[in-house]
Amino acid sequence: MKRCMPAGKWNMGSLRAALGTQLSEDALAGFLVFEGHGPLLDERHLRSCSRAVALSLPRKDAESMCALPLRHSAVGMDVAMVDPSNESLRHELESKLGTRVTPCLTRWSQIKDQLQL
Repeated sequence: MKRCMPAGKWNMGSLRAALGTQLSEDALAGFLVFEGHGPLLDERHLRSCSRAVALSLPRKDAESMCALPLRHSAVGMDVAMVDPSNESLRHELESKLGTRVTPCLTRWSQIKDQLQL
């Protein structure tokens, strides 16, 4: 997969552009784990998230950012993200949430399921 990537720092957008839209969630998650952005959270971790913390990010923002706040931590907040490698998104989340964000890799379908509750 690295051979398909454009030169320089990649992110979700450049990964999708390089590999096309037929990239499955599992393939993307596997690649991000391989690149050191894992482990991949399972559904149990997302189901155990604090509802109050999850609501600290408006649903519209959670959907557009593909991210879901999970819980407060000693250093800020753990946030489930489809692309934890995206530094600009992490900074935007930190600004919106008013705290340091620790990105946690998950699938979009799992975030979407939690947003439906």
